[in-house]
Amino acid sequence: MIVFGHLDVGLSVRSRMTLRVETDLLLDDVTKDTLFTYGRAIDRLNVWLACRSFAPTIDIACEDPGQFIALIAENLQRQFVLKLLGPSQVGHLLSGLSRELSLRVLKGQLLIQPRALMAVLWKMFSAWKKKVPVDTRVPVPRRVALAIFATLVVRGDEKSLRAALCVLLMVHCICRPEEVRAAQWSDIVRVAVEDLLQSAVTSCAVLGIFAIRKAKTRHSQKHAASQHVTVLCEGVLNFFEAMRLALGANESEPIWTWSEFAFRQVWDWALEELGLRHLPFTPGGCRGGGAVLHYLIFSNVPWLRRRGRWKNEDTLEHYLQEAAYFVATTPLPRASLDLVTMRARLAEELIWLPAVALRPTRPPAQG
Repeated sequence: MIVFGHLDVGLSVRSRMTLRVETDLLLDDVTKDTLFTYGRAIDRLNVWLACRSFAPTIDIACEDPGQFIALIAENLQRQFVLKLLGPSQVGHLLSGLSRELSLRVLKGQLLIQPRALMAVLWKMFSAWKKKVPVDTRVPVPRRVALAIFATLVVRGDEKSLRAALCVLLMVHCICRPEEVRAAQWSDIVRVAVEDLLQSAVTSCAVLGIFAIRKAKTRHSQKHAASQHVTVLCEGVLNFFEAMRLALGANESEPIWTWSEFAFRQVWDWALEELGLRHLPFTPGGCRGGGAVLHYLIFSNVPWLRRRGRWKNEDTLEHYLQEAAYFVATTPLPRASLDLVTMRARLAEELIWLPAVALRPTRPPAQG
C-alpha cells in the first residue's frame, strides 16, 4: 500500500480484473479529435518537464506516484498564477492523463487505480475553476437556429441536409452535438397514436422518443446508463422521416456520417451566409437555446430538467438563468436581422417538405 499526503492509491489491493473494468470506462468512445486534443495538452506538459530535466509524465507516474502528483499540482498552480491556459484546456490535460494511466494499467505497467491517483488533481482543478471566471457557451436563439437550418436545407447537398437535421434535433430535443452526431436513424421512433403520452401539467403530447446512444453522462453513477429525450414537435418528426426516405438510409446508418470537424465547417459556412460569423455561436449552444425555448413555452422547470437530463435542479436553474440572459442580451447585427428573420420563417415551411423535395441536388459539399 502506497500512501502519500491524504491519498491512498490502493496499490496491489484491487485485482487486475477490477482495474480493467475501471479503465475501460475511461478508454471508451474517444474520438480522434479528442485524442489529438489530449495529446497536445500532454505534449505541452512534457516540454515543461523536459526543461526541468524530468522524464515524461506517465513514466514518472509509474515510478513514483507521489512525485507525479506533486509535479502536476505544481504545473496547475503555474497555469493558475500565470493564466497560461483556460479551464477547458487544463481539463483536457487531466482527462488525457487519466486515459494514459488507464492504458498503462491495461499493459500491466501500472497497478494503481487511475481514479484514485487523479482524485487530488481533479479536486484542485475544481477549486481553481471556482476562482477563475469561465466563459459560458453562448446559447443559440431559436430564431438563429431555424435560420441556420433553412440556410443548410436551401443549400441542398447531402452533407448540408444532414447537418440541418442535426441542428433541428439539438434545439428541439435539447441534446449535445456529440449525442446527435452519434445517433442512428433507428434511434428516433414515433409514438403510436394509442400510446400517446399526455402531460397533465402542459397538455402537450409526446410524439416521439429519441434514444440517446452515447449520452455524455452514461458512465456517471448519478445518471442512468440508458437515456432518452422526448420529441414534442410534429414538424421535427416529419422532417426526420422525410430525410430518411429521401436518403434511403438504413436503420443502422448514423445520421451524421462525417467528422466533428466537417460538421463545424458546415456550421461556420451557414453563419457566414447569415452574416453572423463574428458572433460566438457554436453547435454546443443549441442545447442552451433549446432549454430557453422550452422554458419560455411551458414555464415548467421540473419537466425541463427531465427532458434535458439534468440531475440537479440547482444546476439547471443556474444554467437556465445564464442561458436566458445571453439570449436576451445578444443582439443580432442590423444588417443580418432581416435575413435571419426571413430564413427563420422559411424554416417553418421547410420542415414540412416531403421526401421527394429533400433528395440531395448535388454531391456532398467539400470541406
